[in-house]
Amino acid sequence: MRCTAGIRALGTVAPPTTAGEMERFLADLRTPDGPLSRFVFMGAQATSAEVHISYRCWPENRFTEIRAAIAHIANSHGPATVSFPNDPFPAMVVPEREGLAMARFLGNRAPVTTLRAGGTFQRRGPRPEPKSIPHTRITPRSLPTNGQ
Repeated sequence: MRCTAGIRALGTVAPPTTAGEMERFLADLRTPDGPLSRFVFMGAQATSAEVHISYRCWPENRFTEIRAAIAHIANSHGPATVSFPNDPFPAMVVPEREGLAMARFLGNRAPVTTLRAGGTFQRRGPRPEPKSIPHTRITPRSLPTNGQ
């Protein structure tokens, strides 16, 4: 689908691919108001009749803004049906007081750090069955959807 590139362009970060990029990414996660304090990770893959999208944004409440941008791009390439799964699963936020108590409890047995942004990427490797992964779907209205 022609809109796949436009949707991918919404992304502001990409997964690190080198050791140096990973070190920079981890440092950015620890930086207050750093480069990852506001981001969009966007993955989009076109099939014969649909575009499947996975994304993560931070702050999390931006998901409505990102969904509106996806729908706008999809419809700018012709009439499309855009369907989203449920609202995104929220990131786990540990209150600072409890986090510091856990650090004291762990002592030197495990490193504890404060991350100032959410994680951006999905894990690599074998994926669960497709039905267990909620995807955003964009289907051109003029094409049959094979019952999906």
